[in-house]
Amino acid sequence: VNTYAEIVDPAWSEDLHRTTEFLTHPIFHSIGSETQLMRYMRTLADRDLALDRTMIPLGSCTMKLNAAVEMEAITWPEFASIHPYVPAEQSAGWRELIGDLEDLLVEVTGYDRVSLQPNAGSQGELAGLLAIRRYHLANGDEARRVCIIPQSAHGTNAASAVLAGLDVVVVKTAEDGSIDLDDLDAKLEKHAETLAGIMRPELLLEDGRVSQVRVDMGEPALSCADIPVLGEGRCIERALDVGGRTLAVTSVRVGVPHTILFVDDLAAADVAGLGAQIERHSAFPQRTNVDFVQCIDGCTVEMRTWERGCGCTLACGTGACSVAVACALTERTGRSVDVRIELGTLHIDWAADNHVYMTGPAALVCEGETPDLEEA
Repeated sequence: VNTYAEIVDPAWSEDLHRTTEFLTHPIFHSIGSETQLMRYMRTLADRDLALDRTMIPLGSCTMKLNAAVEMEAITWPEFASIHPYVPAEQSAGWRELIGDLEDLLVEVTGYDRVSLQPNAGSQGELAGLLAIRRYHLANGDEARRVCIIPQSAHGTNAASAVLAGLDVVVVKTAEDGSIDLDDLDAKLEKHAETLAGIMRPELLLEDGRVSQVRVDMGEPALSCADIPVLGEGRCIERALDVGGRTLAVTSVRVGVPHTILFVDDLAAADVAGLGAQIERHSAFPQRTNVDFVQCIDGCTVEMRTWERGCGCTLACGTGACSVAVACALTERTGRSVDVRIELGTLHIDWAADNHVYMTGPAALVCEGETPDLEEA
């Protein structure tokens, strides 16, 4: 006996009947296995606009710069429950952890200091502005609190300056976002005595083109305490025991510490061997760059640099400035000298105002035209 009822084909009203073709895309007929389907789904995923694969929206520095495994610690109460403004006695463990990491990074990199802050551009910006403010306070320049910011700058720039205790002065910008140089000059002149930080190179023209660039590198630090070097007074032609040898070295700081060793034959100098030993010598608490110098005549010297934490380097502007100061201090040259490095020649002036001025050649790298975006 047939116990199954007759199966009736489903029926819809005429207005629901589909008369056009469907599933016509080749993809519906080109995949014949599970493996092919998985590979196709992966290609679709790779085309997705994901945060880890394409343009990152503003404000997502944390997502952009941290791996997921690094973010896991944020979920641990031992790390996440602390408030940033708790009393110091309640954050001893956090500060010890941060300090240990900073010390390790200083040891690895050879930097003077390493600062840690949240992995966001705004926080790095604030750290830099705080450093500028503290620098001026340490020098007794309480009035230097003006920070010039372009009108086209992002909003966090001005906010960071205010948080750092600086006064914001806005400089005009053109329609394309470039700085209005006339307005910048006016603001610089108006706030010359209170400006906290800006460096503007002097462009030297020849036949209407920039041929050289001159930069004020600031005043050199000469005392042992400021460089720093162990000892009192200045470190000029001071005896230094290195690997069983006694060397006469001169130390100067122009931005970073440099120790200068004068040699008779630069080509024969053991730049890598001696440089590494002097860099880590106990006389230099923060390590030191090492410059090997041969005097050519009373106004020309040649140098090679061992850069701390890096090694032999082809060019070093702060090194050239420090060498010029050391040459003048030891009366090997005057206060104006040409310093030959492997990539060219820099002219250094240790001027009467005690500032060191560095002048170097400028070369045209390329020329081009940008399309009219509105027409495009």
